[in-house]
Amino acid sequence: MQAKKCVFPFLCAACLLLLSVNTALCQAGLVSDAPAYALAVGNRQPAYLPQLEKAQERLVRQTPAHALQHTVMPGESLTAIAKKYGVAVAALVAANNLQNPDLIFPGQILDIPVAGAAEGTAPSTDTRVIASRSGDRRESLGTPAFIWPVSGRITSGFGPRWGGFHYGLDLAAPAGSPVKAIFAGTVTVAGWVGSYGYMVCIDHHNGWESVYGHNARLYVTVGQEVQKGQIIAVVGRTGNATGPHVHLETIYLGRHKNPLAVLPARRE
Repeated sequence: MQAKKCVFPFLCAACLLLLSVNTALCQAGLVSDAPAYALAVGNRQPAYLPQLEKAQERLVRQTPAHALQHTVMPGESLTAIAKKYGVAVAALVAANNLQNPDLIFPGQILDIPVAGAAEGTAPSTDTRVIASRSGDRRESLGTPAFIWPVSGRITSGFGPRWGGFHYGLDLAAPAGSPVKAIFAGTVTVAGWVGSYGYMVCIDHHNGWESVYGHNARLYVTVGQEVQKGQIIAVVGRTGNATGPHVHLETIYLGRHKNPLAVLPARRE
């Protein structure tokens, strides 16, 4: 019993010594009193982190610029839709790959290029016509200063017709009236072309081409350079035509455009 009483003070002294040593080590930074799981949220980064960050960057870059969509309502125009969202018509056309901006349909869903608008795209303008100070109408595609080929009245416009699509403008004029080139260029077609009858096609060397159909007689040949306003043919009714007129087509980068959008407001 006496031996046990002697051991107890010794054990107490040993515990106090160990406690003081541990406190000194903690203060010296050699032993941490933090729980073991603290290492899992430390500053060490996993080896795959760079690849993860790159993948996240790719996902951000691949996010579509158009976060909005618009369903076309009856009576709406592309210009009105562009104005509603504060974007350029040209940006709207590009975002939706519209081959003919003049033709949109009720129920059609359009992507709205929000990012393009935030980057300061040009103000919204009518894709079909832009009014200039001189009173001319020009399409927003860097259109040359075209002139009218004849002074006759319009008998059929550009767009849907008789269950199909009319890709040009029909201008009635007396048989034998001169047909003028709407702009300078090189003749690429001059001859009989099926339903077009005697036809002329001119490449204007700026992405634009013009076609003149149903002529009675041609005054140019393939490869010939012509000037703006030069007489290239005379009005007729050859091919599929019900009366003497000129069928005019205007084409930009292989796509037909409404001649009314690129010809001057007042015929020359």
